[in-house]
Amino acid sequence: MLTTLPKQRWNPVLAAHLLNRAGFGADPAAIAAAAARPHAEVVDELLDFSGDLDFGPPTWLAEDGVAERPNRPALRSLPEEERQKIQMEWRRREAERMTELRAWWLYRMRYTKRPLREKLALFWHGHFATSMEKVRSAYCMYRQNETFRTQAAGNWRTLVEAVAQDPAMLIYLDNAQSRTGSPNENFARELMELFTLGEGHYTEDDIKAAARSFTGWTLAPDTFTFESRPRMHDGGLKSLFGQSGAFDGSSAIQVILDQPAAAPWIASKLWSFFAYAGPEPGLVDELAGRLREHRYELKPWLREVFLSEAFYAPRALHTQIKSPVQWLVGAARSLEAPLPAGPQCAQMLRELGQELFAPPNVKGWDGGPTWITATTLFHRYNFAGYLVKGRPGRELVRPIVDPAVALPVDQRTSRDTAQRALAWRIFQRPLRDQDQQVVAETLALLPEPAKWTDEDVRKVLHGMMSTPLYQLI
Repeated sequence: MLTTLPKQRWNPVLAAHLLNRAGFGADPAAIAAAAARPHAEVVDELLDFSGDLDFGPPTWLAEDGVAERPNRPALRSLPEEERQKIQMEWRRREAERMTELRAWWLYRMRYTKRPLREKLALFWHGHFATSMEKVRSAYCMYRQNETFRTQAAGNWRTLVEAVAQDPAMLIYLDNAQSRTGSPNENFARELMELFTLGEGHYTEDDIKAAARSFTGWTLAPDTFTFESRPRMHDGGLKSLFGQSGAFDGSSAIQVILDQPAAAPWIASKLWSFFAYAGPEPGLVDELAGRLREHRYELKPWLREVFLSEAFYAPRALHTQIKSPVQWLVGAARSLEAPLPAGPQCAQMLRELGQELFAPPNVKGWDGGPTWITATTLFHRYNFAGYLVKGRPGRELVRPIVDPAVALPVDQRTSRDTAQRALAWRIFQRPLRDQDQQVVAETLALLPEPAKWTDEDVRKVLHGMMSTPLYQLI
């Protein structure tokens, strides 16, 4: 099933599919350039994470005390009014930092030369879901985001252990308080149920043993940094998946990832994210087998996936509903436009159902069909108008699209030429007859393209983006 796509089948439609799924899409010139190169060369470049632009960290990372934990005993000793004042200032500062952090990550997605790294960071953010609502530290959320980025296509075992020691995760699933005699089972349970094995592949006794193994993995007293404290760790014998030993967190992860269900679980999740949901059992077995052969190294495994015929099968092409992040960043990339201001992006994503650093629960976002409801589809159509036409009013939203870039003069020689150029830029696939008819009817209401104003181009773009077809990649 993972046979390599024949060279003669590589074309602009499949190049657009790869750039959308392994990144956030591209403009027509970038798609044409990819299609003109060997398929393997394009995939290898996507997987090369070196030499990216130096975006730098969020500005607030240089502030004094940014990694310090609040001194709660000292706060409790203060008078009520003073304590509330300090807490309000702390919440205000953290909110400002999160606003910048969200904009900073979106900016990376829009302008990165290594889009697969950011796409993987987005996947891991939804897979190992934590939320600012409980973590309450922008620094912790940033550090976790950097872990997802630096480990994006590395070794699966290494990433799982890094997440188990991540301050945001230690807070979110309460392992920071787990100690011998009083182990907290939250992280151990979700590690097996959601992160590595899936339901039905472990017992309650396995959870209890793993929870004991993770005791002592906590935070430093004064800073948001990982610390392993032997006095908090349960060093006694444990029975985990039929094996006995004085397991600690690292050895427990080793045992868990050696289980038969581990490779199929993560392979299926990754395939569903990049290709299509519910992969066939035979394909899952092959994906899992290849992952084991690569010893959980993700980069060579992803290379096989992106080169395979199955990744470009009809079931994969144009069948995935865009996530809100994909919708927003993809629009900016395909239209060769900047993103709106950070607060406006945050508002859009919040109303569309994907607020970064605030997934709904430990399962992350369900994705797929859940992205589309009557309300969110209405918002998508409205926000498409904001992007291409702007929004007047008390809070002016300026349009991000330059009509001269979206439809250059040499593409306005006839209705057919303009229609093909705009349809390819927006939909990046051959249109069915009924879809072409819808676009043609919109263009028929306008003068000849040579006489189009900027407003005419914006009107056509908005109409195309306000269709069910545009919600798919």
